[in-house]
Amino acid sequence: MSSLISAISTHPLLTRRGLAALAAIVAFVATNPAALVAQDGLKAPAVPWHAIDALFIGGSTAWKLRP
Repeated sequence: MSSLISAISTHPLLTRRGLAALAAIVAFVATNPAALVAQDGLKAPAVPWHAIDALFIGGSTAWKLRP
């Protein structure tokens, strides 16, 4: 595993700034709740209920007000 990290960290396309940004994104995702915005056509079985902390209702007014 350390050889993989070494290979990635020395890749010319990755800079120290890029790795720091990636670390910040990973830390943010790991410590913040996950939300999903429901849009037109989303069906309840398709919602990953176990993986989200909040559901926002978006989409068209007609879709939001349907039975």
